[in-house]
Amino acid sequence: MGTCKMSALACALGLMVAGCGSDINPERYSMVQGVKAASLVQGAGVSVELSPVLDEGGIVLQVSRNSLIGAKHHRWAEPLEMQLRILCSEALGRSGRSLRGGRLGIVVSRFQGSESGQAYISAVFTRYDKRGRERGTVGLDRELTQQGEGYTMLVDTLREGFSRMCDEAIGQLW
Repeated sequence: MGTCKMSALACALGLMVAGCGSDINPERYSMVQGVKAASLVQGAGVSVELSPVLDEGGIVLQVSRNSLIGAKHHRWAEPLEMQLRILCSEALGRSGRSLRGGRLGIVVSRFQGSESGQAYISAVFTRYDKRGRERGTVGLDRELTQQGEGYTMLVDTLREGFSRMCDEAIGQLW
């Protein structure tokens, strides 16, 4: 094979590899755009624990009754745990409630969408006093319908649903 043919082959292979690499950039989604800085300070005592599938960085879809997949190209811009903590801190600020040295623990077992346009959120909220004693627990589950198609609508639905869930939990725990 001549030098020209080798160069052309190498160039073609390089373009194919570069073309494949262009699909690697995932879309990133954030639920905390526009959140006030005060919410970050308020949430010092809020902790969030996620089920393992939710902690992998991709937006999770329920594809059947018993199957979940994490999106490879639709990812959270910041760790989901951090975003949920900020949203709950924002809810605390709206409510006028304070942790007063205590802590609010949240365990999130479902935070996902489905191919049929439903969104599912399940969480347990536990309030602790400053000595670490449990002061109350509330478990909440929501099934919400997206108002449109696509990941952006799913993220908006999950954000709104979780914020309302935080409002309700805070109302029940204080």
